[in-house]
Amino acid sequence: MKREKVYLIDLNGYGFRCGKPAEIIGVEMCTPEGYRPRLCYHIRFEDGVEDWKPVEVGSYEIKTIKEL
Repeated sequence: MKREKVYLIDLNGYGFRCGKPAEIIGVEMCTPEGYRPRLCYHIRFEDGVEDWKPVEVGSYEIKTIKEL
């Protein structure tokens, strides 16, 4: 089995570091204060900053390093 790292690129224009690739390091259930639980990608940017992006359709792209 071949495995590759994948990167999330936020496309919505308002997200944290929109347009910058971030490595997907996991998938977790997150509950932001005042909101219901949601499934999120746990991501890490090149400089080590981590964030969480809700799993939803149409607001991001996922690519391999070769596709970046």
